Amino acid sequence: MVKEMYQLIRCECGQFIVVKTDKKYVKCPRCKKELAVQRYLVYEMSYDKEYLKKLADFLKRHAIRK
Repeated sequence: MVKEMYQLIRCECGQFIVVKTDKKYVKCPRCKKELAVQRYLVYEMSYDKEYLKKLADFLKRHAIRK
């Protein structure tokens, strides 16, 4: 069984999204835009999806507000 790799990206609206690495496009749950995953900065990659969700929550709480 091969584990799936996930990555954490951030949409332009500020929403953090956990995406499988083989996905090319993903829809942002907040602004509903279709995002090309390869164009966005990858904050972290991991096999553990729960770890990435916790990291996204941490980054949301500690993000610098504009």
